[in-house]
Amino acid sequence: TGRDYIYGAVPLSRRRGELSVNVTFSHEDDWFRIKLAGEIDLYNVYTIKDQVKEKLKESPSNLSVDVSEINYLDSSGIGMLVELKRMVEETGKIYRLRNIPPNILQLFKAINLDKILKDNIE
Repeated sequence: TGRDYIYGAVPLSRRRGELSVNVTFSHEDDWFRIKLAGEIDLYNVYTIKDQVKEKLKESPSNLSVDVSEINYLDSSGIGMLVELKRMVEETGKIYRLRNIPPNILQLFKAINLDKILKDNIE
């Protein structure tokens, strides 16, 4: 789209309905921080992932993802969180998921993702 999304909040609209996600990016020391709020699903996951990949290519950093305000996460959103982990760790950097709401943590436990991400959850 040509817009720079870092250091601000970006609403990403769904194709159907009016539900959306807000993504806030910031960079502090050696940490690239993302705060996700709203719904993470097939309609917006690729946009989010592409923006994060672009920013990390420009400046490889540790990645912290705050998911405290996510109220819906489908399988494509789960896949995105795992893909971001793989991508960051391949560069030797640290990946952290922060402030996981109880309902999402329960979902992670149901699919054993909490075991895969055990070293990455704060």
